Amino acid sequence: MSVEAMVHSYAVSYRIPIVIARVPRVLIAGRKEIDPILTNLKVSGNLNFLEVSNAVDGLLKIEKLATSERPAEVYNISSFIHVMKKEPASEDVRMDTTKITSETNWKAQDLGNVGEVTPKNYESIQPVFLIFGADSELKTQFYELAKADGITLKESSISNLQEASDKSVLAEIDLVKPSHLVYFGNETESFEGDCFTLRTNMATNLYFPWLLASIAEKNSLHFTHFGNTSISQESSSLAVKGYTGKMLEYFQNTLRFGPKIDANTLELIKGRKTGGLNNNI
Repeated sequence: MSVEAMVHSYAVSYRIPIVIARVPRVLIAGRKEIDPILTNLKVSGNLNFLEVSNAVDGLLKIEKLATSERPAEVYNISSFIHVMKKEPASEDVRMDTTKITSETNWKAQDLGNVGEVTPKNYESIQPVFLIFGADSELKTQFYELAKADGITLKESSISNLQEASDKSVLAEIDLVKPSHLVYFGNETESFEGDCFTLRTNMATNLYFPWLLASIAEKNSLHFTHFGNTSISQESSSLAVKGYTGKMLEYFQNTLRFGPKIDANTLELIKGRKTGGLNNNI
């Protein structure tokens, strides 16, 4: 059974809202890349190809069509060119794109409109940071540093961490489309007190950081945790944070910083570095 067949069967059985895209083997960034391919062809026929930007546009279009009522719908995303050679083709392998063009406004790009590869085509895409956690001097410092670097920052609207769930976080991620999640722990409260204070302590310093790390792992996002996570029994807050640090070590996409920012902080986050940094952790 092919991978596509397995995914289709699983999605249909469990009504998972996904779509399946079929793209050609020939993906190009510019006109120069396809000319050698055309030269080396031995037989006549239709060559399926796709420019990368055209492919991304198609994928974004069909993503919006994913529903549990129509799980695992299959869409061909392709352009083609008819190639004339001495040897005839054994079969017509043109990919039919009627479905995607009828259900979206996506259009296949013909070869004549494929441009050259220029630096403008490949301007670096700046990351988008979705920020969680209470306001603090550290957070303000981070904002100043990130804005000076031209990074887009979006503040989370989630304030009640005890009531937060994967559903509420994923809803924000779906809205903002971030590349990075960043959490600032509370470094001013000791969280000493009654059972209600304990609940706040656990939600702020353990549950919510774990939730973000878990979601980042499952969605190929990068997660950065700022806060003191050294093992200490000096306060309830530090006791919980110590085990938070140990727990976050098990996540592949998580970077842990202590309660300070230095010159390398932003580059490490943008570079999707992971693990614990020697920064007062």
